[in-house]
Amino acid sequence: TGCIEWRGFSSPISNRQFAWSALLLPFLEQQNLHAQIDFRVPFDASINAPAAATRLSVYECPSADNRQLVRGQTDYGGLYGESMVDRDSSDGMFLYDRSIAFRDVTDGLSNTLAVSEDVGGPDSEWINGRNVFVQSGGINDPNAWIGDNEIRSRHGPGAMVLFVDGRTIFMTQSIDVKVLGSLITRAKSEVVNHDSY
Repeated sequence: TGCIEWRGFSSPISNRQFAWSALLLPFLEQQNLHAQIDFRVPFDASINAPAAATRLSVYECPSADNRQLVRGQTDYGGLYGESMVDRDSSDGMFLYDRSIAFRDVTDGLSNTLAVSEDVGGPDSEWINGRNVFVQSGGINDPNAWIGDNEIRSRHGPGAMVLFVDGRTIFMTQSIDVKVLGSLITRAKSEVVNHDSY
């Protein structure tokens, strides 16, 4: 699940809005931190403030700016979907209040992106479920609105990405946007040649 009880514009403030990256803590040898979070209340409830302020190197890129956020920073976002292939923006891996099983990834685990660098995005807290996003353009796109989450990095001509099968690569920003969009979708039956990225 990308976000538990996402807070949309008309959603109640009581929605918990926990991120995928908070849910993954036990699998990153952070069981103790996970146990300190009260998942029955919102991520930004005062009882969760000490845990939420914890910085985790696994969620920070060494080349990213140190922003001294109130809560622990993340430089990575879950891919909710894309808007380069078609108008279905919920075609990625990390959705709101919905989990995606491996069997649902019919494009193949090695052909589908799950997480990418999102350096400088507005929603950069590992506990906050707003760190999922719809990719709207190329990697490090200079025309992308800075107030939006996008695949961005501060190191060289590309960004780090994580595939569903656990493989990470540095993906060059010269990748065709349609190919990038096809790699984000989980079940659109696109055929992507590995030589194209």
